[in-house]
Amino acid sequence: MYPPALHHQILAAMGVTPDKVKEMRNKAGSASEKHECVVCLEREPDMIVSCMHLCLCEQCSEAINKRPKESRQCPVCRRPVDAIKKVYTQ
Repeated sequence: MYPPALHHQILAAMGVTPDKVKEMRNKAGSASEKHECVVCLEREPDMIVSCMHLCLCEQCSEAINKRPKESRQCPVCRRPVDAIKKVYTQ
């Protein structure tokens, strides 16, 4: 998990408050159960990170890409992120 200060900074960059995240988690349950973006818990993930986790929506991946390259991490496994790619489904 991100350190609290960094987590709040990332949420602020996405325009989401910590209270909103708590509210979404209470309503949504587990992201893996509902196949939702692991960051916002609202949209379906359509972005895959270099470690092959399909876990981000496009908006949240943009927020991660805005961070300095050396501090980008997969929100699932915390490995460094070299690339995030859009996944197209039928």
